[in-house]
Amino acid sequence: MRRRLALLACLGLTATGLAQEPDAARSGATLQDGLRIAWRYLPQADPGIGTLEVEIADAESGAPVRYERGRLVAWLQRRRAALPEAEIACADRVRLLARQGIGQRADIDLNTYRLVTLNADGSLAVINPFVPLNNAKLETILELGGTPRGWLLIPERLEAWVVLSAPARLVQVDLQARRIGRAIALPEAPGEAMLAWHGPTGQLWLALAGRDGLGLVAPDRAEAALRLLPGPAPTALLAAEALDGPVTGHADGVVALHLPEASRRWRVPGGGAVRLLRHSLPAGRIVAAMAAGSLAWIDPAAPDGAPPERLLPLGHPVTALALADGGRRALALGGGRASLVDLATGQVEARMETLPQAHELLLTDRFAYAVSLPEGRGTLWPLAELRQGRVSPVEVTLGRAEAGLDIGPAARAAPVPAGNGILVAVPADGMVYQYGEGMMAPIGSYSNYRRAALGLHVLDLSPREVAPGRYRSPVRHGQGGPHELVLAGASPRFAACGPLQLPATAAAAALPRTLLGAALQVALAGIERRGEAGTAIRVRVSELADGASRPVGDLADLELLLFDPRTAWEARAGLRPEGEAGHYAASLTLPAGARPEAMVASPSRHLSFATGHLGPLPMAAAR
Repeated sequence: MRRRLALLACLGLTATGLAQEPDAARSGATLQDGLRIAWRYLPQADPGIGTLEVEIADAESGAPVRYERGRLVAWLQRRRAALPEAEIACADRVRLLARQGIGQRADIDLNTYRLVTLNADGSLAVINPFVPLNNAKLETILELGGTPRGWLLIPERLEAWVVLSAPARLVQVDLQARRIGRAIALPEAPGEAMLAWHGPTGQLWLALAGRDGLGLVAPDRAEAALRLLPGPAPTALLAAEALDGPVTGHADGVVALHLPEASRRWRVPGGGAVRLLRHSLPAGRIVAAMAAGSLAWIDPAAPDGAPPERLLPLGHPVTALALADGGRRALALGGGRASLVDLATGQVEARMETLPQAHELLLTDRFAYAVSLPEGRGTLWPLAELRQGRVSPVEVTLGRAEAGLDIGPAARAAPVPAGNGILVAVPADGMVYQYGEGMMAPIGSYSNYRRAALGLHVLDLSPREVAPGRYRSPVRHGQGGPHELVLAGASPRFAACGPLQLPATAAAAALPRTLLGAALQVALAGIERRGEAGTAIRVRVSELADGASRPVGDLADLELLLFDPRTAWEARAGLRPEGEAGHYAASLTLPAGARPEAMVASPSRHLSFATGHLGPLPMAAAR
């Protein structure tokens, strides 16, 4: 993260403001250096939750412009000044934000990620991997009040939903506010729980092992109770955006698609339970993995009772299933063996041997991993070689082995957001280890504070490409009102800043457009050399009221900051009233040859150094 932000900070960025329609405070567009940059904020039903969507295209041809991971960044800041002359230039603002330097930090940083662990002691931990001090990386620890049975992270809502027992509850964890938001009573069930999120309908589906029925929760309706759809107990659960309803698998080999008007059911021949379900978007098929060791292709548009389109015996059980290459291939794992299957042709492209107790699959941009935490090891294969039928396994150590480890359905490994490595939560060590792509040893580690992790998720807030040239990032805010959107891209380069109105939240009303200090004007009034007393910097402060400008002479907390970007020299001094109404002055001793920039702040009037930026001081004009 620091490397990619430093890259943007060093770029010679050309900036322009985003043009915005008067009545379109949540969208805008600009043309810059042959690029068309458009953005919009998409609020969700729950106040305070939304999505920032950015589209970048060639201005002439309309062809989408694609950025690699980490090459497009975004921030949101509350607006604390209304006048352009009181603001830092957009390119300079990008540099300040990227370096987290003098004057400001973003109110909402959309370029970071957090590690979220669900632990055996009934806690949920949020770890910040970017904090340099090892003992300060833990941001939050939440006691959930029960034994975890299953969980699901919903990144676009910045929420985690956790099923607990003793007592049986479904709890919603707000990962922005870091608190428990809702708790819904559940019937006691001895086994694991499955959760699935259907984004288009905003529905959360819940299945309890050994319990008949399928539960439905509407996260946006706090008053709504848990609904129960009748039916046999599911053994597998799937929700996919391209499907109109959830899909369940059952112990008798039945796969059911639950639609609003009716359900369709298909039975996979050969007997045995449905173990896992996936949906391949390129193939347009539901892929069902049977516990006995076969894959079934099911057309979701097929009539009720139709046989599977294809059934492929794998020759080994299936305990883990992952889709690769955007859903074009499936990787199945179980019984110490794995198979890579082309979903278009139904052919097994590669068969691999792996660790006997391997229980989890993980895919990055270039590698496939089979993880065995009971053995403290993993196997990795280059995906490019597997596609060609070549098998070149490499075994790596993954922390301390734990022979009696209880393997649940939750993943304890995840790819890093950059796609070039993995993170593994090792319960025996109480640690999360980071491995570089293909490396044999950890390149970093994060303490889980002696807690045994049952699951690990990476909460990535950075803009992600959802279609060529289209990027989305989840936004959750505690205070609505006028904000400033700061966007920057590298290769091709751009920097763009513009206003963005965020809606009010349930917890707090939107900030008014004319906050105290929002219409404050600060201007340089003069520079005077005073011999041994130093150099006096005088500023003039006024505010807009009823369309007229009037001096502000009662500020007791007005502060001046001088900063020379060439030498990193800086100095601060309090500004005191002097001379005419609304005039303030401070005297400082400047080093020889200094060419500082001046910034003014007033906490009581919500004026930050960023918005009170006066620019370079004209030292040649000093009297």
